[in-house]
Amino acid sequence: MELAFLVDELLEDHVALRGFFVNADVHHLSVTDLSTFGQRLSAHIRKEERQLFERLQELMNQEELALLGTKLEEALKDATQVCLLPADATRLQSTK
Repeated sequence: MELAFLVDELLEDHVALRGFFVNADVHHLSVTDLSTFGQRLSAHIRKEERQLFERLQELMNQEELALLGTKLEEALKDATQVCLLPADATRLQSTK
């Protein structure tokens, strides 16, 4: 799949960002760490919006996107704090 490299990058970002959440939860986040976190999160969101989501809209038709949305909604229906606690239902799957 042409988006495999981008998805792998985003998965790595998720791991790093969750590390910041863990450190914040145990009060081990310095001012420098907080700044780094903010920059990394902002860059990550832009990458998802401007690269991944835009390309998915180009590659998939409306029916495929609707089905993906339905499956995502189903997978997340019981998820809580998905940003803080990765779960099998919410973890992106690498194409490797």
